[in-house]
Amino acid sequence: MTKNLPPFEFKQFKIAHDKCAMKVGVDGVLIGSWAKHDKPKCILDIGTGSGLIALMMQQRYPLAIITGIEPNVNSYNQALGNFENANFKNRPTAHQNTLSHFNPSNKFDIIISNPPFFKEAVSSNNNDRDQARQALFLPLDEIFAFATKHLSQSGTLNLVYPTCDFKKIETTALKHQLSIKRLCSIFPNLEKPSKRILIELSLFPSITEKETITIETSRHRHSNEYRALTKDFYLNF
Repeated sequence: MTKNLPPFEFKQFKIAHDKCAMKVGVDGVLIGSWAKHDKPKCILDIGTGSGLIALMMQQRYPLAIITGIEPNVNSYNQALGNFENANFKNRPTAHQNTLSHFNPSNKFDIIISNPPFFKEAVSSNNNDRDQARQALFLPLDEIFAFATKHLSQSGTLNLVYPTCDFKKIETTALKHQLSIKRLCSIFPNLEKPSKRILIELSLFPSITEKETITIETSRHRHSNEYRALTKDFYLNF
């Protein structure tokens, strides 16, 4: 699910990700394509990395004010460069900051993140890689607490997470009085079980709308549903 994508593959922007701690992968493309709102005014991308998701949001919602925060200095500098080079009238802005020290004055209609969720107890001796991968650098509790405080009334929190952690997400959502509004199970192909879920959470109770997406029907052959979801972004779709 974290398979790297070739560079320069997107329709309206380019991502220079040759020096990223984590390359552009399917997880980011999935959540960036799936998250939606009728008329978002402000969007926040938590842990923006290379800036991929923020740029996808800007392509879809050109009038929105989009902010990407990133604690890692190397990833922040890359996101900043990608934002500056984007061919959009309005461009995302980047802030080098941790979520715990980020205190915006406005509410957000979309909060979105492809957060680190690996549970390695031992460092890889590469701080950039560890920050991009390990959950201890951005705990789920911290994301949910921030969303509860900073979502607009119609706003949603959108995450991509391992399927095996769904119960943890459900429990943490209940703790922070957030409701799972949409849930999408992602299957890599027709033979393998779901490894990722896309989750949309809101401030108000709702019946969860469930769906599934299979990425490939056979080796290197993308399904029609995956193509439909991501066609606005891929050059070859």
